[in-house]
Amino acid sequence: RIIVYITGIARIGFPNEYNEFGFPFNSASEPLVISIYPKDNSDNVKPDDQIVISLNKNNDSIDYWDVKFTPQIDFSIINVFSNEIHIVPKVLFNQGSKYTVEISNGPEKVSLATNQVIERGDKNQTYKINFQIVKAPFIESFAPLGTGVKSDATIKVQFSSPMNRDSVEDNFSIEPKLPGKFIWKDDLGFEYKPNDLILKETSYKVTFGKSTRSANGGLLSSNVNYNFESIGTVKIADFSPQNSSSKVAEDSAILVTFDQEVDKEQAQKAFSISPQVNGSFNWEDNKMIFSHSEKFAYSTHYVVKLAKGIKSLYGLDSKEDFSDEVTVRPSEVVVGGVPLVLQHLPSLTCSISAAMMGLEWKGS
Repeated sequence: RIIVYITGIARIGFPNEYNEFGFPFNSASEPLVISIYPKDNSDNVKPDDQIVISLNKNNDSIDYWDVKFTPQIDFSIINVFSNEIHIVPKVLFNQGSKYTVEISNGPEKVSLATNQVIERGDKNQTYKINFQIVKAPFIESFAPLGTGVKSDATIKVQFSSPMNRDSVEDNFSIEPKLPGKFIWKDDLGFEYKPNDLILKETSYKVTFGKSTRSANGGLLSSNVNYNFESIGTVKIADFSPQNSSSKVAEDSAILVTFDQEVDKEQAQKAFSISPQVNGSFNWEDNKMIFSHSEKFAYSTHYVVKLAKGIKSLYGLDSKEDFSDEVTVRPSEVVVGGVPLVLQHLPSLTCSISAAMMGLEWKGS
């Protein structure tokens, strides 16, 4: 209880009177803490949550509040004069990490003239809260990736934990734009089906914004990007014997691997070899194999061509001619500078073959 006295009061006309008058009032009682969010040992706190202290009345008595985080973080204290005190971290809590916050309060005296703190009383009580931040979700699988994606492909995504569907859809984007609809099989994954066919020979970038939330409030640690390229013009991915090969074996097959599925019959018609060699075709997936029925001629240059216009089953037809040259090995094999002459005659003629090799080497 506080009494403020006014002294030296006199009635008008009675200067010798000296009276006093008291104004009694009670100072405000300190607010009591009703609850603190999060509760002690909570394990599902969101990374952008605040610490909220609920009081039984407004904090009119101007109590001070001491707050300490372990591990340490920067924060602000707001709504000091209301019945809720908000402790607001200046950065997000680290997801998956454990924290301890110690909160205490006590009375303080403030000068009415200067609004400066004159004195702080003892702390009333200290509250210690342990809590854990939810783990960040992540994307376990994403398809399609890479190149050669067909025009009717859909985007399939699988998350590590149940997701907030609205948050996922709000933070999902594709460049260039590809309007479509989300088909959720459950809270762990969805299929995105474009309204129209994917443009051919186009690079796409899919982004999940870092504000994407899981069902329990976890956030992606950063923006997540995926890239894929839709199927385009037919190209030759591999050719064997290797480009411009020399010393090719006379019985080597010609292998042509396309980067996508093509019309096999039309691709065979686009194939030519000069000088002409008879042979047949067979296929292993996208690999066309030309097996010649007669051996290549020794020391001969062969030019293999594939005419443009090879028809793609799902992409765009080839736009360029392909040409390469291979050279068949000579019939004579030289070992260490000495021509190799095989023993084709009956046994006991090895000396004759050796003599022929010596003559070849000497040039006779």
